[in-house]
Amino acid sequence: MNSEFECLACESLAGDGLDEEGALRVLQLLSESAISVEAVQECADAVRQKWMGPACIRCSDGFTSNECSGGCSYCYLSIRNRAYVQNRLPHALNSADAIVQDAKRKWSLGATNYKIVGTEWRLPRNEFSIALEAFETLAKETDLTLCASMGALDAAHLRQLRSAGVTNYNHNVETTRKRYGTLCCTLSYDEKIATNERARNAGLQRCSGFMMGMGESVRERIAIGRLLHDLEVESIPINVFVPIDSRSVPQVTESDGLLTIAIVRLMCPRAHIIANNGNIYLGGDREAILRCGASGIGLSGGNYLDHARS
Repeated sequence: MNSEFECLACESLAGDGLDEEGALRVLQLLSESAISVEAVQECADAVRQKWMGPACIRCSDGFTSNECSGGCSYCYLSIRNRAYVQNRLPHALNSADAIVQDAKRKWSLGATNYKIVGTEWRLPRNEFSIALEAFETLAKETDLTLCASMGALDAAHLRQLRSAGVTNYNHNVETTRKRYGTLCCTLSYDEKIATNERARNAGLQRCSGFMMGMGESVRERIAIGRLLHDLEVESIPINVFVPIDSRSVPQVTESDGLLTIAIVRLMCPRAHIIANNGNIYLGGDREAILRCGASGIGLSGGNYLDHARS
């Protein structure tokens, strides 16, 4: 192993994680052929095994609605994009019983985590009440890890979720601060950071990640990785952007995506890294994704339910 890379690997194995300079140096060593992609992935897998163990989190979700009034250009649930995505919209679960049945079905197929997703920037009162009822039932009748993704909730609502049995709150930063303003007009970047802080103060673990393939550079992905490290989030979902226009193709190649997962693992050794929505574009091989440092898979994003128990 290259001696410089060996030193960098030791930093990550020790649990500190690479800073931006260290991560960029790994990419430079790769470009100089001083190390191989396989070596980086093997190191990422070793870090995963040490800090996360061999188990694979298997995440699934259910939606209280399948449309959002927000104007985020990348989101297929935004009403501004509905003309392109009619065949990609999730089924809306409009009662607590429907959510519970959906979660139990996915649990029986091997899901370990279930997330109720509210599509608005702050969930409407009636949908929040339905979600609370469903969470309370699931906490009693399953051993699923329960997660909520409901926008920029205030502290009181976050505490209600915690009391209902929710342990994780998902609120992605999506991209860098600089690029965010060109993609989203619903919430500010500062509000996203603040929401994650409110979730932590409410006793919830934070699940916050980003989307690959929206024009960002590798350097920008590394900057996001460092931000999430500094926020000390417990889980980092990494999504692949699937263009709203179905005639376009994702901008992320399989090799590019897997390398990104490996680099983020070296930067964030103590966080779960979830290959989430769009993970089918990472090759469709769950074991290969895990060997690159991921410790979880988004089931709804990659058709992994059939062999989720293996």
